[in-house]
Amino acid sequence: MREYADIRAVLPHRHPVLLVDRVVELKEFASIVTLKAVSGSEPCYAQMDEGLPASAYAYPGSLLLESFGQSGALLWLESLRSRG
Repeated sequence: MREYADIRAVLPHRHPVLLVDRVVELKEFASIVTLKAVSGSEPCYAQMDEGLPASAYAYPGSLLLESFGQSGALLWLESLRSRG
């Protein structure tokens, strides 16, 4: 398992654009399982009005895609690092 500090050592992204908090599982050149903790204090929720339905707080698809991309980059970079 890799923690936040380990991820920061590999990816150039920083808060609020670093969208991977933990690597739970990594199989070199095959698969990765990552976690992102999402809370109401995320920057994407900062300007939301009071009283909105829960559905308004769905995590934005663009940020989901970015977190997938960062996870893929971690898989690739960590796989290369282990071979080198």
